[in-house]
Amino acid sequence: MGPVMAKAGGGSKVEGMKEDRLMPKKMHAALIRQAKKLGLTGKRRDAYVYGTMAKQRTRQAGKRHR
Repeated sequence: MGPVMAKAGGGSKVEGMKEDRLMPKKMHAALIRQAKKLGLTGKRRDAYVYGTMAKQRTRQAGKRHR
């Protein structure tokens, strides 16, 4: 079973796994599954996945520069 995602109100936090350890393909697949649970399809689903992955990239970049 894959990583457990938090509810939509909690953002894209992944429980049980560190966000920076998820490979991009696995994270993308997990976000698509989460979007499906939220009832998002098409462009809204794509925007959810893209935006959440962008947030993760900025968080990771911030961790490296500190």
